[in-house]
Amino acid sequence: LDDPDAAVRAAAVEGLGSLGHWPSAPSLSDRLGDPAWPVRRAAGLALRRLGGTGRLYLRRALQADDQFAVDMARQVLDLPERVARDAVRH
Repeated sequence: LDDPDAAVRAAAVEGLGSLGHWPSAPSLSDRLGDPAWPVRRAAGLALRRLGGTGRLYLRRALQADDQFAVDMARQVLDLPERVARDAVRH
């Protein structure tokens, strides 16, 4: 998750999301503020896939000092369930 290459970070985040690995929620939440938009998007969608635990972290991110994290959390929380599920696959 800390690789210098944004594509590697995004792939790692997507992998954790697809596994449904809820203990990774704090690390995924940290990636909501990543400098690279694809990593932030992947983190938001991964948290969304984690269900209640992920949504809790997304709601907490709405109060973050990092505007990237706030914006991504808001975007992902506003997605209808079907759209969020389909976005993870693409």
